[in-house]
Amino acid sequence: MLSGFIDGTALVPDAQDRVSELLNTAIRSKTHVRIRFAPTLDAALAAGIVLYFLEAGGLRTIVRPEHRLRELGRGEPTILVGLPVAGDAELGEAPYLYVGSKEVKRIPGSRKVVLKNASTTALMAQVFSHPLTSRRYPRSKYSAIIAAYSLGLDSGEQRSLTGLEKKVAEELAKDNLVYSLKPVFFLPRLPRETVKRALSLSLLPYVPGVSGRVEEAERVLEEKGIPPDATYDYFNTPENMAKLFELLVGLMKNRYTRRSGELKNLVAGESYYLKGTGENTLWDLREAALVLEVLLDTEGVAPILSYICMGEPADTHLYSLYLEKLPQVARIVEKASGEPGFLEELHTQKRVRVWGFKWASRPPLTVIRKILYSMGVVGSRDPLVVEEGGRLYVTYQQVHMLGHAFTDTFWSCAEPVDEGWVRVDRPECLIKG
Repeated sequence: MLSGFIDGTALVPDAQDRVSELLNTAIRSKTHVRIRFAPTLDAALAAGIVLYFLEAGGLRTIVRPEHRLRELGRGEPTILVGLPVAGDAELGEAPYLYVGSKEVKRIPGSRKVVLKNASTTALMAQVFSHPLTSRRYPRSKYSAIIAAYSLGLDSGEQRSLTGLEKKVAEELAKDNLVYSLKPVFFLPRLPRETVKRALSLSLLPYVPGVSGRVEEAERVLEEKGIPPDATYDYFNTPENMAKLFELLVGLMKNRYTRRSGELKNLVAGESYYLKGTGENTLWDLREAALVLEVLLDTEGVAPILSYICMGEPADTHLYSLYLEKLPQVARIVEKASGEPGFLEELHTQKRVRVWGFKWASRPPLTVIRKILYSMGVVGSRDPLVVEEGGRLYVTYQQVHMLGHAFTDTFWSCAEPVDEGWVRVDRPECLIKG
């Protein structure tokens, strides 16, 4: 088994060899390649990269999101991206390769690449990397940064990228395609938007009473003596930067349970942005991660594949969909963090709590959970479920991240219902035995 990154690039040559071997099998047999992937943001982005470059190279592909693999089926070459394998799955002798961040013991070491502290998206971006291709279609590498933010891999000093994702970002910066700012407030679009709009759009950090409310953002800024229409350049002075920092921490500390020192890492650090504007509305890559996570929960994997395969023409539509969902996220977070009884503790075991709330539809639960965790409302291993119509639902992203999707025990009391969603029989299903 291959696992881990020593210098951030150690796995790339091996993964390239294994993917090349699989693709050569497809070319020799004159058949198509199956791409079967888990409905997580990282796996969907990685699958989109494979799809884009295989089709650009003239290979026929069949793409299919799945919650877990039950059988490989016919003998076509298959790439499994982040996909759990059932204990009784029929793997057969068909050529296949598993690539993902979770160990799958059923698969022999010669047929898998298991990652640690890196995204599958970054690996696939590098596997299909070529100087001419990367320059002509850098979106695959943008996706690596997006996946890193989604997975919380910005764990370096001042929330900077590390490992393979850092290497990808440095390559993009060298090609003059992205730039980073450090330190910068994690308010979306601040380098090119007014602080009023950036504050109202902010979900991570979530600003209680202000996120999702542009009028309220304008009011609190004016009270603090900050021009609501100020842009990034205004905050280049220590005095003005401190003023905004004090405002954010002051608004957050009454609802957050974290210490003031911890809030600093939630508010500011390093962020990457695309250079230029053009038609690309998803130029803030931290915000792009939130956009795609929200859309995965509400629209399925189609927007994620569109982001990769359709490019800039799809971005405006994706961002519009996201803006429609943002007020709902803010309403739920306000209730969960400030309204007694809205968020219920459904089960506790081994210091893990399952939290839930009732809602008329399934909201963008993955991002809501991330916000509540950042506020200290839920713990790092605590699942968050929504009760809709008397049934409990959880996002597949949570199930995958917590490792439940890789156990047969979990699936004995859970059932896939849609792309990205799982129905559970009872809350204790979400705590490992």
